[in-house]
Amino acid sequence: MTETSGAKRHPFLEDLADDVVLTSNTLREPVAGKDAVLRIIRAGAGIYEKQTSTYFKRIDDSRTLLEYDADLVGGRTVHAVVVIDWNEDNKAQKLNIGFAPLGGALAFATRLGEVLAQDDRKLAI
Repeated sequence: MTETSGAKRHPFLEDLADDVVLTSNTLREPVAGKDAVLRIIRAGAGIYEKQTSTYFKRIDDSRTLLEYDADLVGGRTVHAVVVIDWNEDNKAQKLNIGFAPLGGALAFATRLGEVLAQDDRKLAI
């Protein structure tokens, strides 16, 4: 992750590798490619009413750990743990996003599927 002074940056979105891979307990399978990963992360962010960072640390040159709590649209809450693996070019190569508790994770996964399906229908028109 590159640091800039002044403007607040997202912990990894501006630094995704073109062939980044996202895995999550809310996805049926890994998702590869910058555009696809961005689409999923942006759709997921739209499911949050509020997000509060609870932990953020660049462990070393190759890994960052981010934790946050989120209130979901519809009333559920989740705790998320994001593990970001960086490649030698300082690009986010792998993202693993885990959600708990199970009820919140399932609610998030269901809503994410609905949002992505709506987006697909809009794109097909």
